[in-house]
Amino acid sequence: MQNKGKTRTLRHRLLRYFVLVALLPALLIMLLYFGFTQHETRRQMENDSRSLLTHAMDKIENKAGQANELVSWILQNDDVNTILSRSGQAQYGEDDYRLMQSIRSQFYYRPISRYILSLFILGDNGADIRGGTEASLISPQQARALTVQTQGADEYWGQEIPNLTSLTEDSRVIYYRHPIYDRQSGEHLGELVILFSGTLFSEEFADLLVGTENKIVLYNRSGGMLLSIGEPPKDDALRFAADSLSTGWRLEQEASAAMLDAQRRTAAVSTVLLAVVVCAMMVSLAAFLSRNLAAPVERISRHVERISQGDFRHEPMPQEDGELGRLSREIQRMGDDIEGLLRQQEEKQRLELRMLQSQMNPHFLYNTLSSIKLMAAMQGKTGISSMIEALGKLLRANLAGSREIVTLAEELELLDSYLYIQNTRLKGKLRYETVVPEGLLCCETPKFILQPVVENAILHGLEGLPQGGTVRVIAERQDGTLRITVRDDGVGMAAGTLGKLRRALDRTADADTLERSHSIGLYNVQARLRLRYGQGYGVQIWSESGAGTAVCLSLPYRAQ
Repeated sequence: MQNKGKTRTLRHRLLRYFVLVALLPALLIMLLYFGFTQHETRRQMENDSRSLLTHAMDKIENKAGQANELVSWILQNDDVNTILSRSGQAQYGEDDYRLMQSIRSQFYYRPISRYILSLFILGDNGADIRGGTEASLISPQQARALTVQTQGADEYWGQEIPNLTSLTEDSRVIYYRHPIYDRQSGEHLGELVILFSGTLFSEEFADLLVGTENKIVLYNRSGGMLLSIGEPPKDDALRFAADSLSTGWRLEQEASAAMLDAQRRTAAVSTVLLAVVVCAMMVSLAAFLSRNLAAPVERISRHVERISQGDFRHEPMPQEDGELGRLSREIQRMGDDIEGLLRQQEEKQRLELRMLQSQMNPHFLYNTLSSIKLMAAMQGKTGISSMIEALGKLLRANLAGSREIVTLAEELELLDSYLYIQNTRLKGKLRYETVVPEGLLCCETPKFILQPVVENAILHGLEGLPQGGTVRVIAERQDGTLRITVRDDGVGMAAGTLGKLRRALDRTADADTLERSHSIGLYNVQARLRLRYGQGYGVQIWSESGAGTAVCLSLPYRAQ
């Protein structure tokens, strides 16, 4: 009866939850539809505006090309080179007359000339040749000041500036400046300056200036404003742009977003109607799901309750597909994992107890070694004293159980003591090298993490060689990982033996099996690294028969 009551309560709760959740997709669909409508409207506006901007830019490029053609003709004219190359203050001569006639003839048939208010050919030698309707109204000092102002600019087309004369209908003009060089020597001879009317490009904006809140701006290659027409919108603005590949210019438009309001209202009404239909469908689906989900959820609840009480036995469950079936299987797997962790914790406690029981022997041995070292020193046996001192350092470090983490420098110092003892035992046939950058000596490492690896290298790689061998310790940092490699030039391992060792370490085989294969030290190192830092760190081994062995320890890079 209690379970039935829980089931009915669960069904009612599921029904209420599903009804509430039905509002969320309805709202989401409404927002998506509304956003899609706005996006499509805005995209259509952008396409239309971009098409108009591109068309206007094509006509602007055409006019700029006409201006460049006129400038090219002037620069190629031999009379220009002759007049600007002569020295001294020469009188007005035949060359000047011929050049002025040529310029006037160009003005007659080139359409671009009707936009030229003033044209100046200003030589470094003082020559001043003019054309255009307003050129005579501008003093020589004003014209030359303009060339100095724009000297060194990267763009021939300058930005929009005030006209140099007030006796005109064009209060602002677009200037064009081009240096003139001797075609043979390359020497700078003067400057060509043209002042264009603002209508040069404004005529191309007629199709773009729709509405009162609309602004068009034309920028040259270097970002200078060639022309600005219209007023910017007071509220939110839609911004469009078109770029010219040939000139490097940019045409920008700011238009009012008021035209989107009507479409927004229409989309809102349609979205509300759609949300009502979706809500009705979701309520019907909620009633169906609440009836079909209650039973398996209740079964899963009972299983979780048994696990919380310490009963990890598997309950027979129907093989269900879908999310609930996977959830049932994951809960069973979770129970197995918890049971395994409890067993590991019990084993850890037993190991700690055995370690505490065995602490008396290391303390007694360390105190005894201290006495033997003192006696050896008093009798002048320095070799014995040094060897006992190295062994004492290892025992003292082993007894200092409060510090499980040491610096790499301290770990290498302990390794030095261990290798001193081993080298004494091997009668000096052991060579030891370290390649550790200064900046890595402060890195954190677990204590006694290198000694088992070096011991393996000596016992299984070097001890049987008559000539001995070399153990090299290399440390390096790779991003956030500290990699410490212990390499020996001993007998190495065959491919089959190496494969078995790698598989044993990857499976973290039991200690007895690894002890029989002489790899208990590597197993301990692997277990310590993975228990402390996770499965992404641990031991990697490379070896080749007759070519030595390399063991790499990877752990997080942490500096003290």
